[in-house]
Amino acid sequence: MMQYSFHLTQLALCRALPILLISALAIPLHAWDQNILQLRRFVGQWKGEYTVADLRGNAVVSYPMEHSYYWMEGHLLGATAIKLSTGEIRYEYSEVWHDGAVLHSIVESDKKSLEYYGWTTARTLWLQSNYDSDATYQQLHTEKLEPTQQGFLLLMEGYQWSAFSENPNFMHTYSALRRLKKGESFELMETLPE
Repeated sequence: MMQYSFHLTQLALCRALPILLISALAIPLHAWDQNILQLRRFVGQWKGEYTVADLRGNAVVSYPMEHSYYWMEGHLLGATAIKLSTGEIRYEYSEVWHDGAVLHSIVESDKKSLEYYGWTTARTLWLQSNYDSDATYQQLHTEKLEPTQQGFLLLMEGYQWSAFSENPNFMHTYSALRRLKKGESFELMETLPE
């Protein structure tokens, strides 16, 4: 009887092993899928204002801003256009991806490239510039989807520190962008360089 019971246990384990392995693999895959779903929520065309504020949050200057996110091969790709008071349009390009544990981002503007690392939560991207003890520039940046009665707003907020001169510079920026409706189009992005 004991030997018969032992064989049944072996048979049950052999049958359960594939299910146990699949279950063990499904946990990281599920978490990875959630990260991808969270990133894909940001896809769309967004329009609003980019505001530079003092450290107390008081607006110093605001500029028209357009932002577009689209999805390609597992990456969230972005383009931003900001029209300065001089009439000049500044462009910025970004690429965001998740490797299963860490959120990565590369942002290019004015022939500079910055790397960011961070994480995602339900509707928020948290990004910090690549930390280097000798760094002369650091930034903490968040992007959050805020539900409203008219649809989602894309809220961006950043805190930057730079020490390119003897006097360190602190800057607080924020944007509230609404998703473009069907039939609406960009104005600043029409001149987007290749």
